[in-house]
Amino acid sequence: LSATHGLAVGANGVVTLDGGTILSSSLAVEPGGELSGSGEVVGDLTNGGLVSPGQLQSPGMLSVDGDYEETGTSELVIELGGTVAEAEYDVLEITGTATLDGTLVVEFIDLGGGSGGFQPSLGATFTILTADAGLGGTVFRSASLPPVGNGALHVVYESDRVLLRMDPFSADFDSDGDVD
Repeated sequence: LSATHGLAVGANGVVTLDGGTILSSSLAVEPGGELSGSGEVVGDLTNGGLVSPGQLQSPGMLSVDGDYEETGTSELVIELGGTVAEAEYDVLEITGTATLDGTLVVEFIDLGGGSGGFQPSLGATFTILTADAGLGGTVFRSASLPPVGNGALHVVYESDRVLLRMDPFSADFDSDGDVD
């Protein structure tokens, strides 16, 4: 799909990439709109709706050749079904700057066809978002993380990436070195 000017995915609109490319100066996913699948957006992506790399119950990678910006109404949905990037868990890869401000939604999936869902082991890490030009000091407004029986999943921000890390239970919920 190619456009000379910007494109928008409006309310109730759904665009699913299956290895394809969207070529536009900008793509806006508006509130109620959805962009999902594996493929590439060449141009800046503004997420005010829902962005989900891969497809339902099928992890993948969505690449943005440009900047990625979230609004407060946005959701980034990441599925975890194992420890191998793109094949077993979703990845959002950005060549420009990522400006985060929405909700991160993490879901466990069962790639083996069962009903139990994936359960990460202690110490497992998942690089779910990379931004070559950095995060600009931004973080998700909120995170919806699934419960884990043997520990807790934490969002870790580095200068150019966002990780999920499986840690043992702790009473230091804000990571400032004391018990909360």
